[in-house]
Amino acid sequence: MIYRRLGDYDEAIKNILEASNLNPKSSLIISQLSQTFRSVKNYDKSIYYIEKYSKMPDATKSRVQNTMITLPFYKTGKINKALSELDKIENGLDITKLYFARISKNSKKIIDIINSSNSEVYENIEQLFHKNYFLGISDEINGDKSNSIKNYNIAVSYLKNRIIQSPNDPRLYSSLGLVYARMGEKKRAISEGIKAIELIPISQDAISGASKERALATIYSIIGEKNLALDRIEYLSSLPNGFHYGQLLLDPDFDLLRKTKRFNLVVENLKQL
Repeated sequence: MIYRRLGDYDEAIKNILEASNLNPKSSLIISQLSQTFRSVKNYDKSIYYIEKYSKMPDATKSRVQNTMITLPFYKTGKINKALSELDKIENGLDITKLYFARISKNSKKIIDIINSSNSEVYENIEQLFHKNYFLGISDEINGDKSNSIKNYNIAVSYLKNRIIQSPNDPRLYSSLGLVYARMGEKKRAISEGIKAIELIPISQDAISGASKERALATIYSIIGEKNLALDRIEYLSSLPNGFHYGQLLLDPDFDLLRKTKRFNLVVENLKQL
């Protein structure tokens, strides 16, 4: 874990494999192997270890489901199978469901997920979003800019209050930056995105730091700062925990970059992995 956080993935893999040999029945170690190989975009080995993990008595079903759905998409960019598999899951994986509903521009699906989950916040260790953020996106998909702003403002108010309570949680600043970006508040969006990476720089934490760098790259793309977005996307594409091929291929947040040679070169390079 320490080597992963420091970004030394060769040493991390070596140490986790050694630990696995010493304790082959440890589900935690096998799960860590899957996550580590995913980080370095070795999708086949990541799937191999998550399948091995799934057969262990204490395996977490949601972790297996999430990995088996997202990894093939990350590798191939083929979204239909992911959408089909997610439709079979009645409970859980809401943040993953919302991600795929957003990138497939399915406003009805976004609303259905939120209504069925009855949650105010959707979060994991790397991300935190208020439900009105997604409702605002749903409105934008439907062309209702006025109502989207109302929903985004609700999300802003919530995040500002959470920041008062937890000022050192970088997820809050990244999320706030993304909301501001969708509202067209460029300076505020950039400011919040930068605060997040200052709280947890990638040099300090190669996992969480990378997720905040991805958020900032997304912010830059949404607000039309193409060169700044491309600088970060190129940088992250060369690192573990950067963007995956499927993400860049289909996420509408990067639509403003699709006609640039730099963006398409990154996408093509990731496709070859």
